Amino acid sequence: MPCLLLLVALPACAPEQRPLSGRYRGHDILLVTIDSLRADRLGCYGYAKATPAIDALASRSVVFDSLFTTSSTTLPAHVSLLTGRDPGDLRNGYTVSDSAVTLAEVLSREGYESRAVVSSLPLAAAFNLGQGFAVYDSDFSACRGSLQFGEGRWHAQPFDVFDCDAGETTARVLRALDAADRSRPSFLWVHYFDPHFPYRPPKGYYDEARVKRRRFPFLHQATPADLESLNELYDGEVRFLDGQLAALFEGLEARGFLENTVTLLVSDHGENLYQHDGYLDHSMVVYETVMRIPALLELPGRAGTRLGAIASITDLMPTLLDLLGVELPAVASQAVSGRSLVRVIESGGAATGHREFVACETNDYGVAEEDQAVAIRTGESKMILNNWKKGGRVFYDLATDPDETRSLTRLSAHAEAALADHHRAWRERAASPPLARRRELDERTREGLKSLGYLHSE
Repeated sequence: MPCLLLLVALPACAPEQRPLSGRYRGHDILLVTIDSLRADRLGCYGYAKATPAIDALASRSVVFDSLFTTSSTTLPAHVSLLTGRDPGDLRNGYTVSDSAVTLAEVLSREGYESRAVVSSLPLAAAFNLGQGFAVYDSDFSACRGSLQFGEGRWHAQPFDVFDCDAGETTARVLRALDAADRSRPSFLWVHYFDPHFPYRPPKGYYDEARVKRRRFPFLHQATPADLESLNELYDGEVRFLDGQLAALFEGLEARGFLENTVTLLVSDHGENLYQHDGYLDHSMVVYETVMRIPALLELPGRAGTRLGAIASITDLMPTLLDLLGVELPAVASQAVSGRSLVRVIESGGAATGHREFVACETNDYGVAEEDQAVAIRTGESKMILNNWKKGGRVFYDLATDPDETRSLTRLSAHAEAALADHHRAWRERAASPPLARRRELDERTREGLKSLGYLHSE
């Protein structure tokens, strides 16, 4: 791929000065989403252990250092990514409203062939996120699966296999491309479930001598040995994923897919890994461990850079459309809360005023809207409402405590007032129009989900 070789050979070259809006009209789009991937577990975000495929992509991409998800659960976060909207009334396990306008719908109207290959039941076609895709592959029946729920139901949706691992997903993607219509520009969305719980990487991707424990409860006072085991297994999942991404990129390049392609790699949310409140995974908390996500945007012919401006996962859909020179339909543009990051990218991060704050909530099934945990975050401070462990309202001074090790009952009057104003603005923005249709759960499914930590008591 000559453009990539040029970027490697000439890293000191100044970025192309032509306007970015509309520059990539007609280019293919590759969207890779990775479930439960923490930004701070990637070499390109400063982790001690390298992730070669992702790090190589980062070296030629816009790397967003302060991009945050809207939800700690899979479906709402992906809906925000693909619609540019806050989740609002949408919960994990709900059905996405037909009125939602997705990136695939917009691109399909522009002549794109849109294909999706997803890897776990929360994104199955039954939950209606496939709007606009000519092909939406959520058939996991030929995969091994990592989660077995006994009754074989998840949010009232029956299944035989819950998920596919990264190797199985890469193979499915390449088979799908071999059957694709390449006469039109393509939008390809690939979703990987690794490194999601239960953290079982294949042998060879982790140091077995460092693993003394392999099963982890959702709530647990972890010992140092527990944490060493957990982190080694999680890192092993990330290494396995990274290897499969290398295979994906190699396979796509061999098929000519990466010649004129804008590539976006992003996580839906992070993972807590017992860092706060003795809680293992993601769905019940809105700490930085879950809220901050990696995001890499490769723009052909443009050198890599890093941007520190606060951004939201909702900004990525408008950004892609801006790069393509595609406008949202008027009915959709009124609901979209995301803002294009093109001006921020063009300025190298010098553009100010993109966002004053970002927001993230838990979106748990069966929990009333007013009881969901919500985080409002600015560049230097954060407020969490309805924290599941601490309750009420807590604050964090991120300027002095970026890892949220000290919860505070008060901040300065100015900071508290600003966070309260941002919360009111976010609540008004997220309230309408509705995004979801609720699915009723049978009692067996409800009890099974509670036992797995996916559902609060109602």
